[in-house]
Parts: sequence; structure tokens; C-alpha cells
Amino acid sequence: MPVKKRASANKGGNAHNDKLKLEGAEKRKRALQLRIAGFSCAQIGEELGVNASTVHYYIQKAVKEIPKEEADEWRAIEMGRLDRMQTKAEEVLRKNHVYVSNRGEVVYDGKAKVIDDGPILQAINTVLGIMKRRAQMLGLDSPTKIEQSGSVEVTTIQHPDLSVLTDEEYTAWKAANAKLRASMEDTAHGTKDHDDA
Repeated sequence: MPVKKRASANKGGNAHNDKLKLEGAEKRKRALQLRIAGFSCAQIGEELGVNASTVHYYIQKAVKEIPKEEADEWRAIEMGRLDRMQTKAEEVLRKNHVYVSNRGEVVYDGKAKVIDDGPILQAINTVLGIMKRRAQMLGLDSPTKIEQSGSVEVTTIQHPDLSVLTDEEYTAWKAANAKLRASMEDTAHGTKDHDDA
């Protein structure tokens, strides 16, 4: 006897799922719009009622959903923003920073001002973060596909019963075995073949 499906329960579930999908798409679109406008992920998260990592996910998904031309435009905006941030961080790297005490006075070591490496190290971290983000956007850190062609020759060696070999046969077998092993090691390490001489 055929089983009847309950259509009414199914319709309501689909309508609810469609509404959730639409709300999600709207949030993703809004997150991308706010990011293009220059808001941080934390600020966008406050606006949308989600955390910054969810905003990052929304933006990534939104970029995948939009046409290529618009995605390229968004990437160009983000790359320009990263370039401006990197320029500012590099300006910090080029400046001389002196150590200032808690009282706001420059600290001296004898007559020389004490150099403060803190701002330089922070600027280096900032530049590294920008470089990492740029590499992610450009796909530079993606796994590399390696295509290999050619053939592999498999040689099966059946070890002889050495007890039946004469001394001369055993010596010849041992020399051939040593030569084969050397050839296999050369192939594995990419070195030249041994001379037969």
C-alpha cells in the first residue's frame, strides 16, 4: 500500500527555510556593503547582531555569490585599503622611536636617547598581517596542485635459494643486487647513474 505524504507540513517547512535563506542572503549583502563602506568586521557584527568571525564568513560567502565583475571590484577596494594600511605601517617602521617614561619624559642612556623597539615590532606584525590577508585574497597560500606524468617501472625480484648457488654465482648475484640497490637509491635521490666501469 503506497504511503501518502503530508503536503501541508512540507509547505510550511519550505516557506520557513526560504525565509531563513532570504534573511541570510540579505545579511551577507549588508555585511559586504558595510565592509566596502569601510566598517570593520567588529562594527558590522554589532550592526547585524553577530560576532566578527560570522561577519567574515558572511563577506566571503557574499563575494562568492556576486558576479565576477563585482567581486573583482570589491577585491580592488580591499587591496587599496590594504595598500594604504601597509604604507602607514611602513612609515612607522622608518621613524626613529625613543623610549618615553611613564611621566612622559624621554629616557636617556648617558647622553644618548634610548631607542624604543616596541612601535617597530608592532608595525612589523601589522605589515605581516596585511601581507597574509593580501596573500589570502589573491589565493597565494592556496594548496598547489602538482601534476606528474610519466611511467613507473616495477621490478619484482624473487630471491633465489642462495644455498644452491656456487661461489661464483653467489658473487655475481651479490654484485648485481648491489648495483640494483645503488640504481634505485640514485633514482630516489635524483642523482646520476653509476658507471659500469
